[in-house]
Amino acid sequence: MNIPLSEKTNELIFELKEFTDKGFNNVSDFGTLTEITYGKGETNSFETLIFNGKYVNGLKNVLEKDVSISDEAKQNIYEQFQSAIEMLVRNIKDILESHDPELQSYFETKYLMLTQDNLANLVNLSGDLAIAKEYYNSLK
Repeated sequence: MNIPLSEKTNELIFELKEFTDKGFNNVSDFGTLTEITYGKGETNSFETLIFNGKYVNGLKNVLEKDVSISDEAKQNIYEQFQSAIEMLVRNIKDILESHDPELQSYFETKYLMLTQDNLANLVNLSGDLAIAKEYYNSLK
């Protein structure tokens, strides 16, 4: 579901596409969340969103690697991943709270119900959010 994007949001998306060679998984939904936060001047909400997305993405990458660590350490990382997913879900719900119920329903159905498909979609979205966080880190 699309909402109209401001010039500010479109410019950021363009800069992010130029910055990364990974590509976006879902530029439309990333754009919607970006518009609601960054595009409307709510930089704290945007920064929290991209931080949480990068954290989820980083933990996913650790879990996917075939490294020799103890079962206890793997369990700890998995618990952190679950907690980070819950935090990202709450973050997205908070962002959408005061917006169109149809938009809320769309995100709920696609990302927030935590079925296997929803989780895969959310992890893909976290990759897009991670790109934004990496971009901002590169500017520091």
